[in-house]
Order: sequence, then structure tokens, then C-alpha cells
Amino acid sequence: MTEIIWLFLAIGALCVGSILGYLVRQKIAQKKAESAEAIISKVKEKAKEIIDQAKKEETERRDSILKLEHRLAEKEEYTEKKGLEIKEK
Repeated sequence: MTEIIWLFLAIGALCVGSILGYLVRQKIAQKKAESAEAIISKVKEKAKEIIDQAKKEETERRDSILKLEHRLAEKEEYTEKKGLEIKEK
């Protein structure tokens, strides 16, 4: 009779151990997934910052080029006027 009790206790302990092992593995997997999600979130945030900075720099460069083009056009116009004045004399 005691052998049967020990057998049931062993089977019960095996079941409890299996269930606890499963739950622990699930918890570890969940933490790893959360950690991966946090890393992905940080990477996405950093990528967005880099893209925003690049867009800002692009806008600044475009504005700078437009200003230079405007200045060049003014200088060309001024040079043409001076050239015409010299021809008229």
C-alpha cells in the first residue's frame, strides 16, 4: 500500500514539476520578448531622430543653395547692367 502512495506522490510531483517548469519557461520567454520589444522601440526611436535630423539638414542646405542662387542671379544682373553702362560710354 505504501508503494502505491509513493507512486502517486512521485507522479504528482512529476506533474507539479512539469507545470512549474512550463510556467517558468513561459515567464522567461515573455521577458525576452519584452526585452526585444524594448530594444526595437529604442531602435525605431533613434532611426526617427536620425531621419528628422537628416530632413532638417536637407532643408537647411536647400535654403542655403537657394540663397546662393539668388545672390548669384543678383550679381549676374549687376554685372550685365555694368556691362551695358560701359558699352554706352
